[in-house]
Amino acid sequence: MRATLMTLFIVSLALAGSGGPDGGGYYWYDQEENADFYNDNWDDISSSGTLISSGWFDDDFGLAGSISWDFNYYGTTYSDIYVSENGAVVFENTNPWYFGDYGDDHFPGEHWVNTIIAPFWSDLFIEFAGSIYFQDLGDHFVIMWKDIDYWGVGSYTFELIGWEAPDSSTNSDVAFLYDFTPYDQLYVIGMQGDASTGTELQHTPGSGDYVQPGDWYLLTPDDDYFGGSAIVETSWGQIKGLER
Repeated sequence: MRATLMTLFIVSLALAGSGGPDGGGYYWYDQEENADFYNDNWDDISSSGTLISSGWFDDDFGLAGSISWDFNYYGTTYSDIYVSENGAVVFENTNPWYFGDYGDDHFPGEHWVNTIIAPFWSDLFIEFAGSIYFQDLGDHFVIMWKDIDYWGVGSYTFELIGWEAPDSSTNSDVAFLYDFTPYDQLYVIGMQGDASTGTELQHTPGSGDYVQPGDWYLLTPDDDYFGGSAIVETSWGQIKGLER
């Protein structure tokens, strides 16, 4: 009976469109919650943003830019945004090679650097094709990975958006938006504030669970962002893609 109940609980999480909070107070929502969120927020900045990946090679990494407003993430305010070609963002100038392959890493967990946002952490290959753009729009920033090569079998386009916090004591909203279908399951989606606090949304999912064009995740401290959401209350990190 115990195993059956656990199985039902995990299935309910996998089918839910919202859940949380994690240990830092973030709830998550996905496309099942709101049909308009993607179109309202997708922003192709390839013609208006700053190209930050010029001259990058495999597993490269660099400063996207600095912001002057409050981006609060798990209780800390950050201004410098660093980006890896491999679908991860951090807030310090750490070794780029770490993001070359996620391996068996999970959120939350011990990493080379423990404050991470990963809209799509995988082994991408910008040396073949693709560009990364950054734009500060005053009350939010957008990072766009556009047509990044996946080892000659396809290209990946996705975005991370981070909004200004409404006040100094509130975490900022973060969104991941996707405009591609992955070619295999070797990726992780999630974020963490430290090694023990975070949310994992996907980890090596089955092919039927890959993100699709138009899919999105919103991570926010708001426990009723869209109004009337049936939040699946959890206090642990892994929400979807529970394989270990």
